[in-house]
Amino acid sequence: MTWSSCVACSRSCSVVLLARVGSAFVFPMALDGVYYRMDDNDATVYFNNRMQISIAGSTITFQRKQQRPVRLTSRCIDAVTFAVDWFPVNIRWGEGIFRRHEENGVIGLLENGKHFWRYENAVVPESDEQQEARRSRSPRSLVRVRSDHTDMPLLHARRGNIAKVMYINLARRTDRRLLILNELQTLGIPWERIARIEAIDAEHEMESPLECCARSHIAALEQALSEDLEAVLILEDDFQLIHSGRETRERWWRFLETVPHFEIVSWAHNCLHPWGNSGSGDVRVWYLQTASAYVVRRSAMNRLRDIYLQALTERRPFDKVMTRIREDVQWYAMKPALSRQRQCFSDILGKRVDYGC
Repeated sequence: MTWSSCVACSRSCSVVLLARVGSAFVFPMALDGVYYRMDDNDATVYFNNRMQISIAGSTITFQRKQQRPVRLTSRCIDAVTFAVDWFPVNIRWGEGIFRRHEENGVIGLLENGKHFWRYENAVVPESDEQQEARRSRSPRSLVRVRSDHTDMPLLHARRGNIAKVMYINLARRTDRRLLILNELQTLGIPWERIARIEAIDAEHEMESPLECCARSHIAALEQALSEDLEAVLILEDDFQLIHSGRETRERWWRFLETVPHFEIVSWAHNCLHPWGNSGSGDVRVWYLQTASAYVVRRSAMNRLRDIYLQALTERRPFDKVMTRIREDVQWYAMKPALSRQRQCFSDILGKRVDYGC
């Protein structure tokens, strides 16, 4: 941990430290707490739906009255200023810039220079990580984890399991972004474990849409390698679950127990030709098409990226040549599939498409 900045609080003369852990900022403890949105015309009156944000370290959670909390993606600007991506709450809200602020003697946060959020108290609900850690210390929970996979989160800490979900999305396809975030919320993926990969847009490049798609997958793999992730789930933004979130998690954990040595596993597939059964109904891949949803471990990331680069050199569809490395890696496919591509407008084909897989 290195200290990146140090500022003095003008009211209490106490020192506020802003820490950097790896590549992520941790918000100063001075900002921790629960803040309520106040009426724009009267800062002494709560906003009508009692919306609030809770800050605990680098975790920011939004909640309305009688609704479930939503984890928000954030970035630190300085020791008293941070930005929040409102997309999971409302696609039209964009980014909110929050700064520590005092309104008529009341401490709080000012959003975008006009919306006041009053500091209410320092009691912050447990984060997902704290809840999981507390459950993992319980002997009862340990028994349940071994006997019932449905209670285990998809990204539960286990060697070789998915460390992060990356989805590839064009900047102009906000409709798809909202849909895939809803799918990931169904799976119970914490917001801080989701990364959006900006898709390379063929409208601004000299390459075809399919070539740009390949380069977007390469970007996802390179980011996973740079973050030294053990395994990553890479999705295209037309990802759609076939089963419930509960059933998907259960099947994934059964697969991990049965095939712990996998290096790549496809959640969706087309033209699947199996090599052999794994014993769980899932199959070792000889050939398949579709790179819309797959888990890849670090041991196979470089080789998969190289295959995508070869496809670009040969000017061939990357999803039709990716299984060339089948003899070098342990590549499996979930059968039946866990996901499919949503029926919608395809920027690659320029029309509405139902791939059927």
